[in-house]
Amino acid sequence: MSNKKIYFWFPILISLCCSSSLSGQLSRFHKLRTWTDSSGKHKTEAMLISSNEVEVNLALQNGESKTLPFERLSQDDQEFIEEYGSENFTEIKNQARNSVFAADALKRYEEYSSSNLVSPANQVFVDSQIQLLKEKSESNSIIINSGYLPLDQLSSLKAQSLADANEWAKNIASAGKANEDQKLIKKAISDDPTSLESAITLGLWFEVGVADYKAARRHLERAIERGERYLPIATETDRQNLLAAMNNLAVSYAKQGKISKAIKLMGKMEDVSEADLPKEVSANVGKIKRMIMNTNSGLAADSKERKTVAEFSNLIGGNSTSSAWHLMVPQELSTIQFAIDKRFSLLEGKTILDKRCIRCDGTTTAFCPVKECKKGAIKKTIWGPKMMRGKVIGREIKTIKYDPCTNCKGKGVVNCSGCYSPGKRRSIGIQN
Repeated sequence: MSNKKIYFWFPILISLCCSSSLSGQLSRFHKLRTWTDSSGKHKTEAMLISSNEVEVNLALQNGESKTLPFERLSQDDQEFIEEYGSENFTEIKNQARNSVFAADALKRYEEYSSSNLVSPANQVFVDSQIQLLKEKSESNSIIINSGYLPLDQLSSLKAQSLADANEWAKNIASAGKANEDQKLIKKAISDDPTSLESAITLGLWFEVGVADYKAARRHLERAIERGERYLPIATETDRQNLLAAMNNLAVSYAKQGKISKAIKLMGKMEDVSEADLPKEVSANVGKIKRMIMNTNSGLAADSKERKTVAEFSNLIGGNSTSSAWHLMVPQELSTIQFAIDKRFSLLEGKTILDKRCIRCDGTTTAFCPVKECKKGAIKKTIWGPKMMRGKVIGREIKTIKYDPCTNCKGKGVVNCSGCYSPGKRRSIGIQN
């Protein structure tokens, strides 16, 4: 069995798994377990030290070592060793693939190889990767889409990506096919994952142009994953665009009532920004703070979340009284045009102000979301003293009063006059 030909050196493994490259992600293998022989009669509590195709070296609980013939291990124990070898190799490959610089990927393979962890079946692949990555490291290459690009060529790739984003954005309204033909902007996203202009533009189109929140969140979530990965080579513009993606996604979360996700994401923005957070962020934090303090707003939060928002708002000056969500447009985008409902969206510089109601998700009316509202009224119970023979013996309901619900003004439905209405759209745009 070729999978048996795997060498494990425990002391080196421990140091590797505590390093940044392995991160202890295979920790389930590094613990005491019950080892059983092939007869099933003899069992030993021990930890793996080393193994080869002939024997297995174990560390007993009392600190002593014990060597067993590999063939005398139970089937479960043999599979445990083979599984470890497979997962260890897979982890190294994934970490190398997710590295930004070829030099980082090379370091991971060299660590793995020098620790005698490579099985004969994987040796050719590991050796070839080391040779390839040595060549790419000499040219200071970065890893993009499983390929390699010299770092000094990245600026030209970014320029083309921006040109593609601008070309698509300026034709969104005039061509009328933005929702059908997105090949150009998706190509820009695929070709250059280090720049986020295209993904943010596509996210804005789904969020504001066609009210497809799910698609908007999907594109923005992926953009943020890419932006965080490539932070080691990010320009100041890249950082600002990452903040824009995070801001817009937090707004999308909040508009859909996912307040915990919105708060967590806004908190992460401080780690990205090297200066004060954009004014759009403080405005959105202020809006969330006001909404969660208002029980009729449709946006709920627990006490811990309320405290977090209040502290964050005070920290960044989130005291804006704006009634709209502030969506950020990519830094270098020269043109952006959307056919949208003028009742809920307008422009302020290069910020899209979205006044869409968070209650009805794109329809014109919706039942009042306030739980206490029953057919347009809030039931209030009036209590009074309970009397018996002229003495107060407790409290009882005296009457029930129905006050008009202030949220829906007694109608039982919410009139979302600012919500998306596909029949009344006009083109708005930003152009430098």
